[in-house]
Amino acid sequence: MAAPNQAAAAAEAVAAELAVSDAGGTGGPNFPEPSLIDCILCDHRHVSTLFAHFEAAAAAKQEHLMQMHAAALIQSIRMHSQAELEVVYPLVEAESSGSTDNAALAARSRQEHAQVESDLLNVLASVGCTLGGPLPLGATATLEAAMRNLQAHLIAHMLEEERTLLPRLAAAHSPEALVLLGKNFEAAKLAMSFLPPAAAAAPAAAGLAAATTPVVGVDTGTAGLEGKAPAPARVDTAEEAPMVM
Repeated sequence: MAAPNQAAAAAEAVAAELAVSDAGGTGGPNFPEPSLIDCILCDHRHVSTLFAHFEAAAAAKQEHLMQMHAAALIQSIRMHSQAELEVVYPLVEAESSGSTDNAALAARSRQEHAQVESDLLNVLASVGCTLGGPLPLGATATLEAAMRNLQAHLIAHMLEEERTLLPRLAAAHSPEALVLLGKNFEAAKLAMSFLPPAAAAAPAAAGLAAATTPVVGVDTGTAGLEGKAPAPARVDTAEEAPMVM
């Protein structure tokens, strides 16, 4: 076992290395800050990993882990969804002037987004909005089905973004502007609700007409939802470049 003075010296050396590593504010002085493209791709890979964990738990019939991974997916998707609504889609729509292709892409992205929001409500309803507690009799199969439906729609949405939307954004903006947009994207996640908006409740309820457990926590009479944090200050982009086709 190391002597006290040796341990102290080792601790000081580690602290000095960490201080140097943190000098750049991003984990290292030479590491570039993540761009909007980086932030979106990171979220996509994270969600894909969580789906893989859910599938493994479902195959092993581990109900507690299934609910845990479902809850993590709901949180991750909601944060990503909120950021896209506030940063990405308005950006594409603002740049769609004179381009029917961009306008169609923006409209299609919002439609896919609405479908995912509806799927999230179906997942919540499948477990009676009690993720983390014991599943009711027969609810395991319902949760699996709801998650499969969510996964299918979400993967299609992510592929559409990665094949079409992200390349256009990368071509339309400078690296500096994309970094600032990435900061806005991450900031938007701090000002969000963890429940889908009330507008998504109608299609979800229609798809679950036979269910006896209502979806709770959705305020259909207000535009906002409880638990929404104050919006953080946004970072103005360095440029407003037109979308490159």
